[in-house]
Amino acid sequence: MIIIGRRKKLSIIGRGTAGCLNAIHFKHRIPDIDIDWYFDPKKPQQSVGEGSTLSLPRLLEPTGLKYEDLPSIGATNKIGIRKINYAGTGDYRNDFQLGATSMHFDANKLQEWVKNYLRNKIELISKEITDYDKIDSDYIIDCTGTPKNWEDYNILDSVSVNHAYITQCYWDKPEFDYTLTIARPYGWVFGIPLQNRCSIGYLYNDKINNLDEVKEDVKNIFNDFNLTASTDTRDFPFKNYYKKNNFTDRVAYNGNASFFLEPLEANALANVEFICQLTYDILSTNLSPNLANIHYQEKIKEVERELAVHYYAGSKFDTSFWKEAKQKSLQPIKELIKDPRFINMISGRFSPSIIHDVYEYAQWGSNIWVLNLKNLGIYNDIKNKLK
Repeated sequence: MIIIGRRKKLSIIGRGTAGCLNAIHFKHRIPDIDIDWYFDPKKPQQSVGEGSTLSLPRLLEPTGLKYEDLPSIGATNKIGIRKINYAGTGDYRNDFQLGATSMHFDANKLQEWVKNYLRNKIELISKEITDYDKIDSDYIIDCTGTPKNWEDYNILDSVSVNHAYITQCYWDKPEFDYTLTIARPYGWVFGIPLQNRCSIGYLYNDKINNLDEVKEDVKNIFNDFNLTASTDTRDFPFKNYYKKNNFTDRVAYNGNASFFLEPLEANALANVEFICQLTYDILSTNLSPNLANIHYQEKIKEVERELAVHYYAGSKFDTSFWKEAKQKSLQPIKELIKDPRFINMISGRFSPSIIHDVYEYAQWGSNIWVLNLKNLGIYNDIKNKLK
């Protein structure tokens, strides 16, 4: 299907962050296309803070968002990720290159910003959609969130975490400008600094440990970073999954309607951007849905392997969680060291330039792969396995 050059209609379903970014992307890339953006009025907006990679500023660029606008979306600068208590060095920073920043943001406020920007550019429709056949549109992008059943999805068993406990810690101003990623006995903890609060999330496996244990252990994070925990908390189980067929002749899926992989590397929005590009290629260059599905599945598997290196390396905690996480990581690591793209990159056949990484696997350029593998203490091990 080629819709560029012909005035056709695109429908986007879902008002979450993925729906917002798809609406911006396609109105910017195909200015003449008519876009209907559907909101389910009964479905609450996402309310947690979010981290991101360099993909988010690229996706938001058409809106004209400036540094001075960051407080209006509860956002702070993000210069990288700090990783604590993993094997290897035990505390290191995985920073963006000088001059490059991303952001942490309040999802609700970002969604309102995007809606206001697009209000007079596309059609905003408050209506629940339950049947694609009732949509008068040439192509549909489904960003409706977590699926209600799993028949059309592959479940990733290699990831050990399946439950999150989130606490909002309110403060007067941000105390740091990077994402915290901290290994703990029962899993790992993220820290996302926003303008008025720090969102602390403990990711764990509810088949190994219980919520009471997690609630007790997370107090160490509050103490270590001088955070005051509020009663604004929630806990929920989740699956790690991706769509068996993400693209059809008429529908593409994005956001949680397409995939969810634990947020260890803030990969979600980079994956959203990747799916946006594949969808654009289907609409503009006649990329077949079958080939798009192959690219999509390859990217998901790459990200799975990127996550696995952290569990393969392990942490300073010799607990049941980390023993199982190590065991589950073995298959993705076997796949990683057999992948020709990874082999070429890590063997130096694709060298990074002075200015930027020219080769990327999953969400990391070659420099970042080397940085993480060395600081996690597994660089030589991985290199030796390639021989």
